[in-house]
Amino acid sequence: MRSIRNTSRSYARLASAHRQGGAIIAFAAIALSLVVIMLSITDIGFLYYYKREYQKAADLAAMAGARKLVSPVTGLRSCVDNATPAAADNAARNLGTKPYALQVECGKWMPTAATVAGRLDTSVIDDELNAVRATISGVPPRFLPFSATPTLSASAVALSSQAMAQLTIRSTLINVDTSQSAALNALFGGLLGGNVSLSAVGWNGLVATDIHLLGYLDQLAIDLGLEVGQYDQLLQTDVEVGDLIGVAIDLLERGEATGDISAAIGGLEALQLSIPPATPLVALGDIVSVGTGTQSAGLDAGIQLFQLVQAIVQAANSKNALAATLDLGIASVQVKVIEPPQISAVGDPELASADPDGPGRIYVNTAQLRTLISVNLPALAGVTGLLNSVLGLAAPVTSLLNNVLSLNLVAAIGDLVGALLGIPQDVTDIQLVPGNPRIDVSLDLAGGEAKVTDYNCEDGQKALDTNIETSIANLRIGQMQTDPNQPGYVFGSDAPPTVGPVPLVDVGVKTCTSFLLFPVSCEARRPFEGGGLGIMAQTTVAGTPYTHTYVDPPDLGQPPLYASFDTQNIVASLANTLAGIELTMYGPAAGGGLGGVLNLVSALYDTVRAILEPVITGLLSPLLDPLLNTLLDTLGIDLNKVEVGGNLSCDGGGATLVD
Repeated sequence: MRSIRNTSRSYARLASAHRQGGAIIAFAAIALSLVVIMLSITDIGFLYYYKREYQKAADLAAMAGARKLVSPVTGLRSCVDNATPAAADNAARNLGTKPYALQVECGKWMPTAATVAGRLDTSVIDDELNAVRATISGVPPRFLPFSATPTLSASAVALSSQAMAQLTIRSTLINVDTSQSAALNALFGGLLGGNVSLSAVGWNGLVATDIHLLGYLDQLAIDLGLEVGQYDQLLQTDVEVGDLIGVAIDLLERGEATGDISAAIGGLEALQLSIPPATPLVALGDIVSVGTGTQSAGLDAGIQLFQLVQAIVQAANSKNALAATLDLGIASVQVKVIEPPQISAVGDPELASADPDGPGRIYVNTAQLRTLISVNLPALAGVTGLLNSVLGLAAPVTSLLNNVLSLNLVAAIGDLVGALLGIPQDVTDIQLVPGNPRIDVSLDLAGGEAKVTDYNCEDGQKALDTNIETSIANLRIGQMQTDPNQPGYVFGSDAPPTVGPVPLVDVGVKTCTSFLLFPVSCEARRPFEGGGLGIMAQTTVAGTPYTHTYVDPPDLGQPPLYASFDTQNIVASLANTLAGIELTMYGPAAGGGLGGVLNLVSALYDTVRAILEPVITGLLSPLLDPLLNTLLDTLGIDLNKVEVGGNLSCDGGGATLVD
């Protein structure tokens, strides 16, 4: 029995051992499965990780190669010497010890190609290279043994930024004193239709501060809810003037500017508060030109804050019916912006050189303005000796004499018979114009302009060719329509205003009945029917054309290289026009011999001219200085010169992923 019990116990122990062994195997199988699963998951994770790393490295390598495709030293394009080393260096920095192989290809990007593979044409010559493809491949480490080892590959194509050029036309206003501050307040307030009150410190803050165009555009896009980088859409969007100024304030408060920032903020805030609610909307494209497709790197340029604000205000005025009225003490002055300035233009110089006046042009200009000065002459009747001289003109002037001088002998005999028999006859009656005649002086300024015509980025020599035209002035002196409610209002359209003579001596006509050559009775006098003496002048002073090459201009984002272009004849010509103004005869309403009559009495006529012309010249000539020096300088326009800055980046300053 004992042996049987021992045997039973042995079988039990063996059965238990078998059961335990089976459990261990099961657990081992489960554990091994879990290990395999975890290793597989790790492998898959590493595959995704390496795929992502390879793609990121390919993107960065392609962009690095595209940025360096053009040598900054020689200006030449090369895949082997420029793009490949830059891409390889970038890939090494980003991938470190990870296993990889890099292939760099360069070509010409053809976005409209039928196939994806055909979009990069690698068969072109070096001069046509504009894109880089970087392909990175490698075998990532594996954690699961005895499994297939795939080779991962990632590629990217980056387009090298084309050469970018910028022109900037700048204000000649350098410093604002107290008197100029008052003039600026009156001018800006008049253009906006409000009451502007900035101190000289505020104005000088605007003059001394620059902001970056790129930051301004991006902040404006954010404020308007537009996509950052869509500059074509942004520039065409109408925006309130207050919002445009508010964007500049935001940039200044974040410190994204250089200059007297605190003073500039104070000036902008004061200006923003003075903008009337009905001020027209302004599209930023009216004053800043950005070529289609321009990349953000090409917009990293500085703009003087005063110029930006001035251009915004002038653009708003060009869309309303307001003319700013200023008081220069001796005359009233009105100013209207006909066309706002284009203060900065950025674009592709290749397109600009192909057609300097086409849609891809790079063009800047100062504002086109119309100014009107109205001044009253002193009462002519009080000018010593003038009245007697004018009355002396009337002595020999009769209808009989008119007809004789016109060689109308039949009419002359008829007039003589009529005078003897008491038949009514027309008799000339000459008088001074009563009251204080108003003289209007209108000056139209077609803004100075500059445009890119060619460029060079070869052999390490940068150059930017431009055509520049200084301001053209059209001066008119006479009488013009100054009532906004009447047809022909001088500021009613962009067309040249109609100018009439300012009458000073009235050659009127009366119908009189005489008997035996003695007048018996006369009807009411008909003024100016026989013409008269007056002043009227119209002259055009052409701008001066220049061709200028900016040699080695700085890259975009750096301060421009400025050049000044003098206008040698405009001020002297306008001064001579005013100083040398002369009285002229203008004809009668229905023809006649008035000119002959005045020639007959030339001694008396010369006496009248000698008395009147110094009076008029002495009044008008002093108007030239305040008009040109005070008013136009306040507007940022110097008739003596125009200053244009140039920038050129041969590599465009960056690269863009396109595939």
